[in-house]
Amino acid sequence: MARTRITITEGIYQDAHGITVIARLGSRPNLRQKSARFPLVDHDGIPYSRRNNVELVRCRMQLLEDLRMERARGGGEAGSLGAAIDDWIREHPLTPRADGKFVNNDKRAGDHSILKNHWRTAPLAVEPVAAIKRSQVRAQLHAWRDAGRPPTTVNHRLRALAMVLHWATGADDDEDITLPTDGIAYLPPPKGEPRGILMPILARILATMPDRGSGVKGGTRPAYSKTKIRLRVMSWTGLAHKSLMRLDRRRVNFREGKLFLPARKKGKGAEGAWVDLLPPAIEALRDYDAAGLWGQAFSRASMRKSWKRAIANTASWATPS
Repeated sequence: MARTRITITEGIYQDAHGITVIARLGSRPNLRQKSARFPLVDHDGIPYSRRNNVELVRCRMQLLEDLRMERARGGGEAGSLGAAIDDWIREHPLTPRADGKFVNNDKRAGDHSILKNHWRTAPLAVEPVAAIKRSQVRAQLHAWRDAGRPPTTVNHRLRALAMVLHWATGADDDEDITLPTDGIAYLPPPKGEPRGILMPILARILATMPDRGSGVKGGTRPAYSKTKIRLRVMSWTGLAHKSLMRLDRRRVNFREGKLFLPARKKGKGAEGAWVDLLPPAIEALRDYDAAGLWGQAFSRASMRKSWKRAIANTASWATPS
């Protein structure tokens, strides 16, 4: 007497003696299959549901993933994406140099490791090149993105796939061939977080820096720190390193509290104009004038080091013991 088999869900069947989970990959004559057998109850003795039981479904998904990995490691059937990638890698070898790096005159060879380590082990590697759909490529890209891969990395893998498909299908020589990568938009890069610092925090960081330094002629001030003065001017005026070095005293109107910004040299930038300054900026420029720092060159690396040290000191003082 034939067994009566009841379908619990896709690929999961129950008969009078137990439950069979079956995963199939491919089609005849290259059909691959794996199966697992379960009793009628789970490990806690509770009967399995005839609906979508979690443990059985996970088992089927794992069996299917194992089949895909086996096919990917084997390079895939003839005509599959995995086989095309293997052929492409053989046609575009990397030539080692004496220093251990590689000669990369052909930019396509630069994607050698990406193709081998990502697309060959992806579920899409077992699919025939001619049968790959745009939705499958897009689903794989979204899966990588959801797994935490940066958009630039995902976009690079998309370009690598398009490169292989162009080569495997001869699309470079035939404009009528449509590839599954055509029409897929690159993922936009993440929006950069604002790098500005709130003024109260800025003032607190500057306050942690010492005022020690060289003595001032005439004794009007006991000592000063060139680095701190420069950082104060840059912080309150927004001037960059190069702009501050080129700053001329004639461009500062201390009486009216204004600073002249020259016209930009590149492109069609705005013309030069006088802009209003905050009182802390005027005070910092007065100290800059008293120290005679106009036109003096200074090291950006030294300024950055002092600024990072001031931030670290501010953070350590703000941390409760």
